[in-house]
Amino acid sequence: MKNSTLLFCLLLLCNFSYGQDKKFGLALQINNPSMDNISLRENDWEDSRDGFILLKKSFSAGVLTCYSINNETAFRFRFAMSRFYEKRFRNEYSLGDFKESSTTERQNILNFAPGISWKMNSEKLDFICGFEIPFNYHGQYLLNWVIKESDSITGALKASTVNKTTIPLGYSFGISALFGFNYYLKDYLSLGAEISASLLYAKLTGEVICANYLGTSYIQDGETGFGYYNQRFSINLSFWL
Repeated sequence: MKNSTLLFCLLLLCNFSYGQDKKFGLALQINNPSMDNISLRENDWEDSRDGFILLKKSFSAGVLTCYSINNETAFRFRFAMSRFYEKRFRNEYSLGDFKESSTTERQNILNFAPGISWKMNSEKLDFICGFEIPFNYHGQYLLNWVIKESDSITGALKASTVNKTTIPLGYSFGISALFGFNYYLKDYLSLGAEISASLLYAKLTGEVICANYLGTSYIQDGETGFGYYNQRFSINLSFWL
């Protein structure tokens, strides 16, 4: 008798849980920024040490749409853009000269990911699991290395060295598993988080262009094959209709 009563209460709870009658959802996402695993720094001292200041302006944001085909299953499509930006710089005085040293790295990555998800609902809380088929567009990877020496009194430029390295476009695609939750603040509004891990086929880099005072050189370099890329953590603010 007690088991039957408990089962009836659980079924009643599911029928009146938050968001169950909502078909369409739109979420604004903030993610950890994606970046390629590329290291082109020519000297160890360019890292954030020995007086160098590290400036990071990386971010990732996107939108997620969901359409529920029943109370447990939903189709979804996610779009995000990641902007990777790091700058290391140091200013120093030496024997009457002022020396500026800096390296700047930049890259943009676009993520497109259709998928399907299932949820287990308990009043105001949804637990979510599912799969995505992500396609990632990897923009050019740009690395600039600049050293300038000038007179500390007059400001006259004495020497300047500029190295510019450009890695071409790339792409990756595959499959990812996702897990997350949504907590309903209102019947039409929820706050949640997701985490996903991807197994992707990637074709990155290619003909690398290196330009400096000696001229322009071309290096054939690349990374192709299966690997783990784009491990994602997202915070979602969702609206339900």
